[in-house]
Amino acid sequence: MSPDLPQPPSTPAPREETHLYDYLGVILRRRTTFALAFLAVFLGVALYTFTMKPVYEASATLHVKEEKGKGGLMDELSLNMYNPINAELEILKSRTNAEQVVKRLHLDWQIEKKSEGLTFRLLDFSSTAEEPLYHVELTGAGAFTVKDNDGNLVGRGQTGLLMQGKGVTFLLDKLNGWTGDRFRLALLPFNDTVEALQEEIKATEVKRATNIILVSYSSTDPVQARDVVNTLVQVYLEQAVGFRTEEASRAAGFVEGQLQGLHGELDSSEKNLQLYKSSSGVIKLDSEAEELIRKVSETEKGRAEVTLQKKQVEFALTALKDAAWKGTAYSPSVLRDDPLVAGLAAKLSELEVQKRALLTEYTEAHPAVKAAQEQIEEVQKKIQSTYETSLNNIAKRERDITQQLAGYEQGLRNLPEAERDLARLTRISKVNADIYTFLLQKREEARIAKASTISNINIVDPAITPGRPVKPQKSKNLLLGFLVACMLGVGLVFFREYMDDTIKD
Repeated sequence: MSPDLPQPPSTPAPREETHLYDYLGVILRRRTTFALAFLAVFLGVALYTFTMKPVYEASATLHVKEEKGKGGLMDELSLNMYNPINAELEILKSRTNAEQVVKRLHLDWQIEKKSEGLTFRLLDFSSTAEEPLYHVELTGAGAFTVKDNDGNLVGRGQTGLLMQGKGVTFLLDKLNGWTGDRFRLALLPFNDTVEALQEEIKATEVKRATNIILVSYSSTDPVQARDVVNTLVQVYLEQAVGFRTEEASRAAGFVEGQLQGLHGELDSSEKNLQLYKSSSGVIKLDSEAEELIRKVSETEKGRAEVTLQKKQVEFALTALKDAAWKGTAYSPSVLRDDPLVAGLAAKLSELEVQKRALLTEYTEAHPAVKAAQEQIEEVQKKIQSTYETSLNNIAKRERDITQQLAGYEQGLRNLPEAERDLARLTRISKVNADIYTFLLQKREEARIAKASTISNINIVDPAITPGRPVKPQKSKNLLLGFLVACMLGVGLVFFREYMDDTIKD
């Protein structure tokens, strides 16, 4: 019996290597699957790309200057842990601004299915119907009919005249077209239109710490895209300066009213003086009378200046009380030369910036925001108290000026009778002329003060009508469609190959 001999280990069959040609062979064998998948995806992308309405984007850039508190150590060292521009971005995109844009551009008015060649301007449109959808048809030269969506006649109208029908009112102007031309007019829900506008508005800081804001809006209508951006910027500017210019506007209005009344008095007094000189033969006063008249004129001009300052302080107090009632921060421009007022104004500016920064993270109900608001109100009360004290001081100055004028008046009454009437007329003419010149100067100062309030926000570049659409990007879409179609086709081919368990040659 032969001993057991060790068997050599069995050698596994050599594994067949897979080459690139094998993969290509699978694709060629399943070329129909690949072609169908490729064509389905690529043609779908191409169809979507070439049938999609072009989308245009208009943009504008703004420069917002920071209002830093004077002497604030944190401002000087730039250690603030927040960026105040974020608050401006939120204000820019706020619902209040979006509502104003919708109202001014009538974005909730939708005009569709307009006949070719038909032109008109829609100046007014309102409806109380549950389904505010109307069909307007031109029936003659400037005449048209309005029907609701069910075909019922709502009213008849004429171009240039307000049409009032059953629950609808609108005004068409410059209506030109052929009889039978028509269009469809719908009133979109206002709140939905505002929300849709807000979603499309983009506002970002171009680069950190530049305070340059880029505002953009996309629409299938390039003109509408431009108008929305420019209108939004205009609304933002008006909101930013409206409250600040109120004080200067009131002061300018007061001065303008004084000028209008004084202009007639000035002409009349000069004529009366010349008439008296020619009729009486007295044409010159002695040096004592001239000196008295000069003093009276200077004092009267001082009284006019005090009166104007009193009005400015009263306007400032009114604005402060309005701001306190609305819960907003406000620092008047008058009396800014007073160190106490300047310091309080700087403190108020710092607190307002801090509050805006907090509101980017918290709501009005948060304790930190409430604490900041309480500090703002406390500073505003101090400013208000300072202005009330200033009014009391002005009242005392008015009394002093009145007493001083009474002394000069007595001196004029003591002049010789021959000079008394000439002195009276000369005094009236000179006082009117000096006060008129003074008010002209103050009017210019008020106008400059009003104009200077917009200097913290500048439009760097307004929006222009975009010439090229930003969507669709045809080359990019087709390239991506080609790549995705290839990947899906290859993937589907190998999936079917994997699932196929038939024996292949």
